[in-house]
Amino acid sequence: MKTENKLKNRGFTLIELIIVVAIIAILGTGIGISYSRVSRAGVKSTALEVRSLVAESRINEMSRPGDYAADIFIKNGVIYGRMLKDGEPDNSVKSSSEKQFARPGISIDCYAMTSGGSENIGSLSSSTEGSHLYISFKMGTGGIYVCGIYDDPKKLSEHTYSDESYSGSGLNDIRLDVHQGDYHYAVDITALTGSVEVKAI
Repeated sequence: MKTENKLKNRGFTLIELIIVVAIIAILGTGIGISYSRVSRAGVKSTALEVRSLVAESRINEMSRPGDYAADIFIKNGVIYGRMLKDGEPDNSVKSSSEKQFARPGISIDCYAMTSGGSENIGSLSSSTEGSHLYISFKMGTGGIYVCGIYDDPKKLSEHTYSDESYSGSGLNDIRLDVHQGDYHYAVDITALTGSVEVKAI
């Protein structure tokens, strides 16, 4: 009987504790790596969605009647995008419907690229609920016409690209920095031609 009680109360050995700690460490590392991959994939996916919407806006402006703009905005702390025609969603365009671009936690910083560096135009994040990033293009050349962050869609028609409220002076290329944590993808838009590309930064 005494032997049985001793076996029941002896607890864990040092080797058993080391094994348990090692297993927990391995599982923790695996979870961290998985979360990291998901975060990177989410940022890249959002950047690609933004590029697609911006490129479609440019094509529509150059080939269809009306004024088209990419509208990227925050709703319930999440980034959405849609196509606007003359300031309103156009039912004839599939992308006029709101589409969720990202899960919560992903943000977009908008910069006008200058010879001396960059000028921050504004940001879209969970803390800027209701803000809209508008990008539209010139019908003839496809170059950037308007790029700005506003809290009211109707303000789009009140501004031009050179307005100091968002671009300083002169025509500048635009960089949209899509990011979460340490993961950043740039959506670069050339001012003169409107060409769009995505790259990790």
